[in-house]
Amino acid sequence: MILAGNFSACHGAECHRQKLFATFFSTRDFCGHKPTPIIVSENHSNIRDEQFWFTAAVVGFNTLIISKDTDALPVCFLIIVSGLISLFGVHLILTRWLVASGRSKLDPNFDNKTATAGQRIIYAWSEILSYIRNFPYVIAELSGSLFYLLLIVLTFIGVVCRVLN
Repeated sequence: MILAGNFSACHGAECHRQKLFATFFSTRDFCGHKPTPIIVSENHSNIRDEQFWFTAAVVGFNTLIISKDTDALPVCFLIIVSGLISLFGVHLILTRWLVASGRSKLDPNFDNKTATAGQRIIYAWSEILSYIRNFPYVIAELSGSLFYLLLIVLTFIGVVCRVLN
C-alpha cells in the first residue's frame, strides 16, 4: 500500500496567521496539524504503467512521422492521423487519471460485459465530460499525467511543424 497525505481544512482565524511557506518546509498543513494518511490501492500502479506505455506509443508514433520523409503522404492525412492518435492517447491518460485520483463520479456498477454499444457510448461521453470538468486538478497537481499530456501535445505540434515546412 502507498500512503499519501490528506491535509485537513482550516480550523479558524488563528490558522490564517501562519506563513504560507512553512507548509513547504514541514510535514504539517496550514493549520499546523499533521496530515492524516489515506491509503491508496496498489491497483493504481498498473494505471501509472498504462499511462506510461500509452504515452510511449503516441510519442513514438509522432516521432516516427517527424523523422520520415513527409512527401510520401498528403499533409492533411499525416496531421489528421497524428491528431487522432494523440487525442486518443490523451483520452486514455485522462480516464486513467480519473480512476486513480478518485474523481470519477461515474456509476461504479456499470458493467462493460452486459452493456450495449449505446450504453457504452453514453458512459464514454460521461468520462470525457468528467475529465474536462476536472482538468484544472491535473494542472494543479503537476503530476505525471500532466507530464505525459505535455509530451503528447508537444510531439503533435512537432508533427504539424514538420509536415507544414
